[in-house]
Amino acid sequence: MMTYACSLLFWRFVFATAVLICLFKDVEVESQDGAVELALMQQFEQFMVEHEKVYDSLEEKMRRFEIFKDNLKKIEELNADPEQTAIFGVNVMADLTREEFRARYLTYRMPDDRRENFLTRLELDHEEEEEDEEEWEGRDGRFGLLKSTKKPKTTTTTYPPPTKGPPPQACTIDWRKISSNYPSVDDQKQCGSCWAFASVGAFEVLLSKSGKTTKLSKQELVDCTKDNDMCEGGWFEPAFKVMENPGLCAEKDYKYTAKNGTCKSKFTVIEKLKSFKDVSGSDSKLIAALPTSPLPIAMNCNDDMQWYVGGVMISKYCPANETNHAVVIVGLCGDAWRIRNSWGTKWGVEQGHIYIKRGTCGIGGYAYQLFA
Repeated sequence: MMTYACSLLFWRFVFATAVLICLFKDVEVESQDGAVELALMQQFEQFMVEHEKVYDSLEEKMRRFEIFKDNLKKIEELNADPEQTAIFGVNVMADLTREEFRARYLTYRMPDDRRENFLTRLELDHEEEEEDEEEWEGRDGRFGLLKSTKKPKTTTTTYPPPTKGPPPQACTIDWRKISSNYPSVDDQKQCGSCWAFASVGAFEVLLSKSGKTTKLSKQELVDCTKDNDMCEGGWFEPAFKVMENPGLCAEKDYKYTAKNGTCKSKFTVIEKLKSFKDVSGSDSKLIAALPTSPLPIAMNCNDDMQWYVGGVMISKYCPANETNHAVVIVGLCGDAWRIRNSWGTKWGVEQGHIYIKRGTCGIGGYAYQLFA
């Protein structure tokens, strides 16, 4: 009996010793992994503070942390792509999955009959587009490609630090300068109302040229545009018709809720859209219209835009035959458009904007000129 007990103690000692040896061998690796995990958690905490993120539970916070870490890997891969001239980094959307990003923000929807016309138009404009590129790129005058060494200021913490470029070229048409008081970019939040924000946002910029500064209601369009699907998506022309009649009230009188609502029976209209014109097609049509109106457009927003923090976007995965997002062209900057988005001032550059290379992502397939 004693022999068995001694033998058992001996083998327990051998096993414990072996475990300790293994642990000491792995301690350096585990220490390194722990340091990396701690650094990532510190960055996540910084992200939460900067973007005022609050989660309902510890479980939800840890789930968002895992998403954040996955997104950091994707951001690093994008920045390592030698063909990409945009810069990607941590911004307000760094805790969202790709699926959440698409469902929340990419909701521009065109009726099937209009989509067929859209595809036909793209085919017809293809040859004209190539001619336009040769014409505009060969000039050094009003629409020439002026060089700029100043990078746009980002408003985000980035990972890895932005080291790519080149920076956007100087803008020869710039509604931030045409406007006497350029309105701030708004945030559509969790509601798929990009169509309403682009419609009203373009109108606000147009009105600001004459010094008008009152913010107009986006929620009115969400609630009162019959032929659109509220927070589930929509398109421009039904929104423009509401802006024409009855017109728009002030934001303060019909506040944005980021959710579907019931159209109010009474509100005070302060601005009416006089008319709108379809200027869809080649760059030449957009360039001709841009000096007199910011241009609400439909485009194909690539998933990579989720983490855009600078440079010129040249997306490889946004075919021109699809549209899923509504934005506003507010500048012509060499071979890129300056675009006003509706994801708040903490996304993108210059407090809510993005530079996208001309001739990409279906830009121009559907575009409108507004008249006040």
